[in-house]
Amino acid sequence: MLLIVVALLFPGIVNGFTLIGPGSPLVNPTSATFANVNMATDPMSSPRRIKEFYRWHFPVLTYAYDSTFVRFFGHNGMNAVSNSFRILNDYFEPEDKGYSGVSHLKLIEEYDGHFKTWFFNPSANVGNVTDMQSMTLGLLVNHLGLGNPHRACYMIEDIIGLNLAAGAVQGTFQIGMRNYDPYTYRPATSVNGVQYSYYITSNSPNNAAAITIFDAIEYAVSSDEEFTAIAAIRDVINFGGLAWPTVAPTVFRTPGVYFGPEDSKNLPVSNAMLSVNRTQPRHTLTFDDAGGLRYLYRTNNIIWESLDPAVTLVTPSNMNPPPITSSGLPPPVVPNQPFLTPQRRTIIGVVASGFVPTIPASSSTIRPANTTIIRDGLRGGIDKIRFTYTPFDSLLGRDYRQQSYAWTDTFITNALPTDPVPATPPYFTQVVQRTVTRPDIIFIGQDLGVVGNVLPVITVPNNASWSAPNALNTQQGNAALLRGPGSILLPAGASIQYIFTTRAPFYQVIWAGEPGIEGNSIVQFQWGWITGTGPGDYITFPEVDITQPEAITGPSGETITIEAIAVL
Repeated sequence: MLLIVVALLFPGIVNGFTLIGPGSPLVNPTSATFANVNMATDPMSSPRRIKEFYRWHFPVLTYAYDSTFVRFFGHNGMNAVSNSFRILNDYFEPEDKGYSGVSHLKLIEEYDGHFKTWFFNPSANVGNVTDMQSMTLGLLVNHLGLGNPHRACYMIEDIIGLNLAAGAVQGTFQIGMRNYDPYTYRPATSVNGVQYSYYITSNSPNNAAAITIFDAIEYAVSSDEEFTAIAAIRDVINFGGLAWPTVAPTVFRTPGVYFGPEDSKNLPVSNAMLSVNRTQPRHTLTFDDAGGLRYLYRTNNIIWESLDPAVTLVTPSNMNPPPITSSGLPPPVVPNQPFLTPQRRTIIGVVASGFVPTIPASSSTIRPANTTIIRDGLRGGIDKIRFTYTPFDSLLGRDYRQQSYAWTDTFITNALPTDPVPATPPYFTQVVQRTVTRPDIIFIGQDLGVVGNVLPVITVPNNASWSAPNALNTQQGNAALLRGPGSILLPAGASIQYIFTTRAPFYQVIWAGEPGIEGNSIVQFQWGWITGTGPGDYITFPEVDITQPEAITGPSGETITIEAIAVL
């Protein structure tokens, strides 16, 4: 009966998320069978198969604002960015205590039917305003390990027998899928309730000899749920992709669009199957965004992982066998064997662990105290991540106060053959810590200039610091060809940087050789913070009140007095 109820309650649920990681040597923009297949020039996003993901194993990440950002964007700009972190914090550890950790997230209850979280402000659209909060949120979701599911639903794996010579143009495209259902983890062709198909195109459709890029372009019947994923927002940035009329696969390509939870005042009844309003910050994420992050960071998603070298040991693990019960019998054994669990507690071949347990000469099976951190091991997801604002010193803004964060690290290994009572399941813990000497993530304001014929509006980090796939994920395969899984790590000796252009807003005049040409006052692009759909529900940058930073410290010399008041 239970199966029937489930089938009736959730009919036809098919959605999808995409995982990303460093590029594969077999699908590469310069050295693959055919260069530039799939526009593989995004500095972070190369779609991965299920179980080839990359994720963080830090429970706390810090962020801060560079002085250049504060001077241009002011406190409102800082609040806009901080709101994006609040959304993610509320997802991992809800403010309303709805659950604790993504392993306890009830996806249907929280996100059923939650396919569209974008809204449109017509006034902001007229002013060509791009919402900073939404942009930042999308980029952060990408750096948590999710890619654009609308772009990676179909992808070209290779082109066989390609010939671009005139009169003999031909080729066979191998198409793969990199979109996965949040429940079954099987390949899916739908994202947030919308079914997608695709067509093959190039950057020179009328001249085969000039083709340098092919791509499988996804499309769907137009609807409000089309291209709605938060993880898709980054594709408003064109990383060497196909030019117009191929459009960016994200609804965020339209100025004036912003993302947010449902407004409880305007939407008393949700469209969700369970009729529950989605009004918390975490409900800015769509169904597939939430499902993808849940897949990555749930504690049962177990892979070989190596702790970052910056992680140090606080309390070593106690790896003694469980005690025998008072009856003299071992406790009941649960017959489970996690996939790829090592056969003994020596963690064979893992030199980095530095831990090889031995049995004392006596009949006791108690091992000597282990004083070495276990770096390599089978681990599940971290379950919770908290983003914490840690500013530079408030007066001079030069020093960053280092902080340490400790947590309990859980790893898996089997018992020794001599253990009278094997661990069931074989989970062990150690307390570790990380000392933060610089912000993990920093936001900067800077004039990015012009690159070729393009005016960049933001620069984003790459994945150069992400770990290579752990060779222990294969027994006899070619480790050099592994695409994952792996870990997302910080750049060595540096912060993750997001640099927003300070050239905006600006006007644009196109000249065609005329001796003189009339100017205009049409803003081409400007950063803003959109909080509603009304004409007064957004602000633009630079910050209007440029005296805010100056007011933080008291005036030197004489006290300022009001000399005149004018009514405007």
